[in-house]
Parts: sequence; structure tokens; C-alpha cells
Amino acid sequence: MWTRRRLIETVALGATGVALTAKRATAQVTSGTQPEHQEVMWKTCCNTCADCAKACNKMFHHCLTQAAAGKGQQHLRMAQIAADCAEFCELSSKLLGRSSTLAMVSCTACADACNRCAQECDSFETDLEMKMCSQECHRCEDSCRKMVKGGASRTEN
Repeated sequence: MWTRRRLIETVALGATGVALTAKRATAQVTSGTQPEHQEVMWKTCCNTCADCAKACNKMFHHCLTQAAAGKGQQHLRMAQIAADCAEFCELSSKLLGRSSTLAMVSCTACADACNRCAQECDSFETDLEMKMCSQECHRCEDSCRKMVKGGASRTEN
């Protein structure tokens, strides 16, 4: 049987728990923070996009060098795709870095651009530079798709 004192202690403890939970949720919404796993997801995707942009820009230079050496129009086309992919990656990295509400839109487009760039790079089977760019693009695509699937906007917690 419950004693009056035990009942009051139980109610007080429950109320304290509710108050702490509400305070934490309010602090997350007002400060723009989110659970740690989502914060890690945002940072990881931001860094992966930045790394991919670097790889695509390096690929752009490689393709122009190859085209100048007379290796064909295919390298010029690939240079354009790499430059465009780098732009998507840079935009996504910037939007993620500043917690933009449009980051998920950008990540969706970035994943598609990375998929396209990786496919094109894979068509150059013996080129090591292309292989490295393809690997970065696949990593970025995967990170962006995970971000879109599970990374709600930082302001929507």
C-alpha cells in the first residue's frame, strides 16, 4: 500500500523527469542542436562533399591535360561532368556547414551528380585518376543519400 509520503515522492520524481525532458527538447529547438548521431551525420556528409569536390576538381584538371595531349573529345566531356559534379559537392558542403534548410535539396542533387560522374569515370577502365575520382563520388553519393534519408533539417527537431 502506498503511503502518502511515497506517493508524493513518486509524483515529484516523475514531474522532475518530465520537466527535464521538456527543458532538453526546448533547448535543442531553440539552440539549433540535434541528437549527437544526427550532428555526426551532418558533419560527415559536409566533409565527404568537400573531399569529393576536391577530387572532381583534380579530375577536371587531369581531363584537360589529357585532352591537350590529344587523347580525345571524351576527356573534354568528362572534364565538364567533373566540374559540374564539383559544383554540386561544394554547394552541398556549404549548405550543410551552415545548417541550411535547403541542404536536403542540395544533397539529393549532389547524390545524382556524383552517381553520374562515377559512372562516367568508370568508363575509363585503365585510368587511375578516374578510378580515384569514381571512389570519392561513390562515397559522396552514399553519404548524401543517407543524409537525405535520415538527416532531418537541423531546425526541424
